[in-house]
Amino acid sequence: MKAKWYQVHYYDGDGQRILERTSNGTTHFFMGNYLEQHLPGSSSEKREYIYADGVRLAVRINDALTTGNFYWIHLDHLGGTHLVTRDSGAVASTYLYDAWGGSYYEHGQGTVTDRLYTGQTRVEQDLYYYGARWYDPSLGRFLQADTILPVQQGTQGWDRYAYVNNNPVNGTDPTGMWMCDPYDIACAEDGDLNLVIFIGGWDGVEQSSASPLMPSLQNQPGTLYLNYDAKDSSIAKSDLAEMIVRERGLDIQGKYNSTTIIGHSAGGDVGLFAMEKVDPTIQRSLVLMDPGMATSTQSYEEMFGKLDSLVDQGVRALMLYGPSEAPFLRQAEMPSRQTYSINMSSELSLNHNYFYKDPAVLSRVKSFLEW
Repeated sequence: MKAKWYQVHYYDGDGQRILERTSNGTTHFFMGNYLEQHLPGSSSEKREYIYADGVRLAVRINDALTTGNFYWIHLDHLGGTHLVTRDSGAVASTYLYDAWGGSYYEHGQGTVTDRLYTGQTRVEQDLYYYGARWYDPSLGRFLQADTILPVQQGTQGWDRYAYVNNNPVNGTDPTGMWMCDPYDIACAEDGDLNLVIFIGGWDGVEQSSASPLMPSLQNQPGTLYLNYDAKDSSIAKSDLAEMIVRERGLDIQGKYNSTTIIGHSAGGDVGLFAMEKVDPTIQRSLVLMDPGMATSTQSYEEMFGKLDSLVDQGVRALMLYGPSEAPFLRQAEMPSRQTYSINMSSELSLNHNYFYKDPAVLSRVKSFLEW
């Protein structure tokens, strides 16, 4: 009777896989998306995967760089292994897959890597292990039912054996639990995601995901866009800022690649308070569109001082404003603030409540974000 093959996985307190053991004695160590070590139980050969910015780039075999056992991994658009080259540049292996992941062309040196279609582990010929369950590319189906019903996949999510909504050309399933497209924010690892938060003001205009503040700017792949509203003046601006920071983990180091906050009117004040708490180790950008820059407890001078402090800390800032009262203008037009403070009174065709819809404002903000 043929012995059964199995794997046992171990996880840390954050749910990240750190160790894997198989029935043949192989041990795999995982250090996030930075390093993997595979130690076969029946051989002295060691395989070590090397990552950069979460992307699998190379594999080192037997820990012997000087003997030529170092290989570069070249990925296709789904993150699968397409080419493996030696450190000299010579092609060691080539892999081509059909639409569902079946291997229809393999050429070159043996099994330099077992991480093939969409970067998953291939075992037992064309059977793939996806973490939560097994996938058979010859069937184009998982062999076990999904353990969840991913609502983001629509009605096809109810087909618990289907693979990526039957759209394997554009989708992947990194965990074996739900579909991702190549730029899906739901599948981004911590530190990979660019975050843009739009905060509306007290203009009485509802801002939400269904009615976003500046929809024409919300189209960059790999970026998460969130819309908040400060139109309820009964909620203190600082309290709303604290809620946004807490809800989105803006103060957690390494959670985002960059954070941009764009606020209109009172939403600008909220954004200023929130940006003070954003993780200072990442790229931070702040756009204020005709902000109030004053609260019931803090003056123009104090609010502008906060903005100056953020700029001194490396925050990229842009403040666009129209006709304002004299105390505001005295602060906004100080020479030290001319690098980020722009008076658009002569360019505006709309009033304060629709400032963010003005073409001139939109053009300035778009140029700033594309810098």
